[in-house]
Amino acid sequence: MKSFGIWYSSPDIQEHHPVEHSSPVSAEKELELDLHINLWDISGKRAKSVAPFIDIGLNISEFRKIDKLCFLIPFEVDKSGIVDLTDTFEKRSIANLIFNDDCRFTRNENGFCVLELMEHEGKKKLLYNMAEAEVDFWNKDETMITFDLKVLREDSVCDEFHDLYIRFRILSDRIKEELFCNIKSKNWFLESGFTSTQVVDIKVNKKRNMNEEDIKEMRRNKFQFAEFNKVHFLVMEPAGNDVEVFGKDFIECRKLESEWGEYLKLNFELGDILAYHWKTVSESEQLKEYAQMVKVTSAATSWFIIIVYMLVVVALGILTNSLFAAFVQPLLGL
Repeated sequence: MKSFGIWYSSPDIQEHHPVEHSSPVSAEKELELDLHINLWDISGKRAKSVAPFIDIGLNISEFRKIDKLCFLIPFEVDKSGIVDLTDTFEKRSIANLIFNDDCRFTRNENGFCVLELMEHEGKKKLLYNMAEAEVDFWNKDETMITFDLKVLREDSVCDEFHDLYIRFRILSDRIKEELFCNIKSKNWFLESGFTSTQVVDIKVNKKRNMNEEDIKEMRRNKFQFAEFNKVHFLVMEPAGNDVEVFGKDFIECRKLESEWGEYLKLNFELGDILAYHWKTVSESEQLKEYAQMVKVTSAATSWFIIIVYMLVVVALGILTNSLFAAFVQPLLGL
């Protein structure tokens, strides 16, 4: 399975502290990037038509140290399939759920959206407007999203902010075929119940699973691979599914609160959905890549197997009647 890719370009030293603005960036503070990946696979009785989708969150500390940030999706996504989630933070209960904090959402006179974390001494995050991002089809059936942060750095209105948060959703039927791999059981025909087993494989900045031309082109354009301070990966599955977790970074499984239904903007009750949460934290050095595999087994109905079973039962009935008429009845004198 192919890997997602995240790169960034750095501003020149002369641009880093422009004379016309008194930028609050401290030379002692380093660029830090946290990545949040939420994979929603919630199809079930109440959501049969809901295809898997992905929410991406990027928290950038000292964002002025970045000119442009590029996010590569390893399959083609229509521009309408990239959805800005900034407006979801206007509802306080949703912002509190996502950031696990007491949050205040404001929109200043210049149109910038700001999230204030009250339990972190009123720390403020500038929220990126996805309308400013460029979405382009990339090499060999891929999609590239480019965030121009230089514009924010040069706007004096943003001088007070250190942190930038980007959150968007990826909607595409390709997610199912690109990130999910169906595993067929060897004794599928003899199993008493119908089950479906899939392996979900998420990779970020895994060079061996990326297009080599993409890597070369980004290097020519003076982009470097992003490194991460923390990576949060969550998989949402119906409670009836059996999820096998791998890796030492798994921290918890919990039932989702009902408020998540408002965040998802679904026209049905969310029901019993469990969230499986992995958290990977850098130790001696930043995380250069990320990979996580999940195995999901769920109940599945195969009309082909059902019809075959019905035909077998009918055939056995006909065979039994024929044998009874041919051998048993003469012996009994019937």
